[in-house]
Amino acid sequence: LKEINHGAKNVLWQDAFWADRVLTQLVPELRALDVADDAATEEKREDLARRFDAIARDIVARCRKGSRLCGTFQMRLAIAKGEYAPHPVPVNLVAWFETHYANERTRLEARAVPRYVSADESLLDIVANNALGNAEKHGRANGAVRAELRSNEARAFVTLRVTNAPGPKHAACLA
Repeated sequence: LKEINHGAKNVLWQDAFWADRVLTQLVPELRALDVADDAATEEKREDLARRFDAIARDIVARCRKGSRLCGTFQMRLAIAKGEYAPHPVPVNLVAWFETHYANERTRLEARAVPRYVSADESLLDIVANNALGNAEKHGRANGAVRAELRSNEARAFVTLRVTNAPGPKHAACLA
């Protein structure tokens, strides 16, 4: 349990360090543009604005993920202690997945998935975060992650399948 708590804090610190480093690199460029006043400067300003926008979206996504991660670790602790009781609610699984996990790397395909399923959103978050995290961590660096939701013919259950091209250490894992 101490390892889980330490892992959550480590992830949050890594994200904060990343944001600080990236923004610190862009600030000198921004200051240089304030001094310059030529036609090329406008293109540079637009490029810098796009980069800042992308970074801001990434920071927001990382903060949301970090917040969910802390909640997830607390819930895992409650599960380990036998103190967690699931709270199923109707969930539009496709919309939920796209809201929580859609990004440039992750593509969702849904096949014959019921519009709503009865599920505990916190437990869904643990499953999706684990599957996608493993695909990103152990797959090809910056590779496209494909998440597929599908149900059986009776629509009694839904399966999440996550794939990413194998990373450079994949062969060693199979040996």
